[in-house]
Amino acid sequence: MRLSRGSISRQTWADLFCLGLLLLLPAFFFWREALGRRGLGDQDAAFWIFPIYKFFVTSVRNGKLPLWYPDQYGGVPIFAQWQGGLLDPFNWVHLAGPTSQTLTVSFLLAIALALAGTWWYARLVGLNRRASLVTAIVYGLNGFVVARTIYPVFIHVIALFPLILALTEKLYGDSRWGYVVPGALVVAWQVFAGHPQPLVYSSLVVIAYSIFRVLTGGGPRRNIVTGK
Repeated sequence: MRLSRGSISRQTWADLFCLGLLLLLPAFFFWREALGRRGLGDQDAAFWIFPIYKFFVTSVRNGKLPLWYPDQYGGVPIFAQWQGGLLDPFNWVHLAGPTSQTLTVSFLLAIALALAGTWWYARLVGLNRRASLVTAIVYGLNGFVVARTIYPVFIHVIALFPLILALTEKLYGDSRWGYVVPGALVVAWQVFAGHPQPLVYSSLVVIAYSIFRVLTGGGPRRNIVTGK
């Protein structure tokens, strides 16, 4: 069945427009990097982590699992290693050929996910579109995030945090255990392919938020489309 514009409400179109705007915003914010004039990532990202990307890409192309990286310390495990492991989907862009551009793309994707996740959470808790846009931009493009482009995996965990909050809110509001599976997958993503410190920070916040929602009660949030 063909989906016509009239079959979707104006509110839904407005939400989709705002979400699309947020997904494109990192490319506008970092327009020089998006156009290839410069690259995102410096210092540790370029000299410490990028060689790991090259190693695991070479291993995969040769039909081998990148289990051990011999060029760091006396050798370190790499498959689920938080600095550049294969279990982080953001790192899969390097399979196209690890370059400064693929590193930039991984940053842009992570920030776009942070913006979209924050938007979704803000709408779930009842904020209007304008407030949700501001909330998403403040979180996804704040100075702390932009300054952490020397640590790709740090950005990756930060990007996933709002998504976990949104799934927690959905689980509480709708009482459907189907949200447990995607929530568990996102947490696993953080655990196996993320920087340990922001993982601890985000986990503590989600635990505190879950306890708060259970103790305060109040039932499901209002419907963000109908306003009821």
